[in-house]
Amino acid sequence: AQVGAPAQRKGVSITPYIGVLVPTADLFSYQNGTATEITKIGIGLTFGGRLGIGLGNRFGFEGDVGYSPGSVDIETTAGGTTTFNQDVRILSGSGRATFYLIPRTSPFWIGVSGGVAAVRHTFKSGTAGAPDVQPGTNVGGVIGASAGIRIGRLIAFNIGAEDYLYNASFDVNGTKTAETKQHDIRITGGIRVPFLGF
Repeated sequence: AQVGAPAQRKGVSITPYIGVLVPTADLFSYQNGTATEITKIGIGLTFGGRLGIGLGNRFGFEGDVGYSPGSVDIETTAGGTTTFNQDVRILSGSGRATFYLIPRTSPFWIGVSGGVAAVRHTFKSGTAGAPDVQPGTNVGGVIGASAGIRIGRLIAFNIGAEDYLYNASFDVNGTKTAETKQHDIRITGGIRVPFLGF
C-alpha cells in the first residue's frame, strides 16, 4: 500500500475510538439535612464510534456516540471527599460540522468542529440512605479539534479533543436541582476506516 495516498474529495468513514473523559465541574448539589452535598464525577474511560461524511477537501459532517462508565464522589460542607458508592453511566451523542485547516485529503490533516450534543447520566442505586437520583438528559453544544495521519491507502490514525458544554439538572429525592454549567473534556484516539472514499 502506498503510504500517505490522497483521499477522494467525498467519502464516508467510521472511527472506533477509546480515550478519557475529564469532567471539570461539579455535577449537582443538594441538601442533606443541614449539610450541602456536592457531587462530582472522576476522570474515567470513554469509548465509542464516529461516523464521518466528507463533502470536499475542507468540509465535512460527523456524528458521534460515546459511552463512559464511572463513579460519583461527594463533598460535604463538613469537609472531606468520599466515594458515593453509586455508579454512573454517561452516554453522549453529537452532530457537528468540521472545517479542515489542513485538507483531509492530505497525508496529515487538522480540523476544527462545532455542533450540538446531548449527554445522559444514568445512576445506579447505591447504599441505603444514598440519594435517589433519576436519569437525566441534557442538551447543549460541543466544540473540538482533531488531527490525523494516513498510514496506508485505506486507514488513518485519528486523535481528537472535544468540550461538551451543557447545563445539568437532575431530580434528587423528588427535588429538581439547580442547573450547573458543565465542561466535559474528551480526549480520544482511534483508527478511521473508510466505507467510500476518504
